[in-house]
Amino acid sequence: MAIRLRKFFGIFSIVLCILTFVKEDAAALESGDNATPLFVQNFSVETEETKPRGLTFNNDGTKMFVVGGQENNSSTSGNADDDLHEYTLSTAFDISTASYVDSLAISVGDPMSVKFNNDGSKMFVSETTNDRVHEYLLTANFDLSSATYESFFSVQNDDSTLFAFDFNNDGTMMYVAGGQNDTIYQYKLDVGFDLSEGVNLLRTKDVSAQDGEPFGIEFNPDGTRMFIIGTSHNDVDQYDLSTGFNISTLSHVGFLRLDNEERNPSGIAFSTSGLKMFITGTKDLSGTIREV
Repeated sequence: MAIRLRKFFGIFSIVLCILTFVKEDAAALESGDNATPLFVQNFSVETEETKPRGLTFNNDGTKMFVVGGQENNSSTSGNADDDLHEYTLSTAFDISTASYVDSLAISVGDPMSVKFNNDGSKMFVSETTNDRVHEYLLTANFDLSSATYESFFSVQNDDSTLFAFDFNNDGTMMYVAGGQNDTIYQYKLDVGFDLSEGVNLLRTKDVSAQDGEPFGIEFNPDGTRMFIIGTSHNDVDQYDLSTGFNISTLSHVGFLRLDNEERNPSGIAFSTSGLKMFITGTKDLSGTIREV
């Protein structure tokens, strides 16, 4: 059985145990299809982070960043050290070549997702304690050791369970996945990648029919494809947008079931070409980044 799925620059190919995504332009994944991705490789971050929630890469895939809350084993209260971790990859987007570099302790409370602006001079982290997206400045691009705190934007008036977020290409649009209403929120930024200069809610889209806990969110470069990873149905859901980055035009076209790979998945990222997908979570993948 073969099902074809385009991602990023028209290509998204993953070999599956019972079906295959191939490179040719053809039908997208149809709603209702159920598949288990073939395992490729794991990379353990357990020494630094036992509860990874989100991950991202720099532009060329030579750096990986993981965010999460590591449980304090000396405490029975479930307290966590909220950290960001930086890794270098000697081969781009090959997690088997990753090595730990540095960590940044952040006091934002239950961090869930991490993103950068285009050149890595700004970093953004979402958290669920106060339902905020936090902005950091980096004097050295994609270097956690150079990060300083700048500002934040709260989505609490719209959704009290902020999980993940993403930007459009120029940072003038921000998309938030909220668990309270199982909704994607689209915000307009007055200045690209700047949370301090005005952020206004533009539109919303209910995705509860696909997953009751939309956790991670990713777009392809032109915004005509959106991917949501959910902790309720353990799926990666794919949506097409007839107008790039306008969520009012999105339609659900299919999903990948991750039950055999990860229950409770939360983080998702792709290689630049879209030929590799990376996921993480806090159950089966606790302390692990998985490439599928």
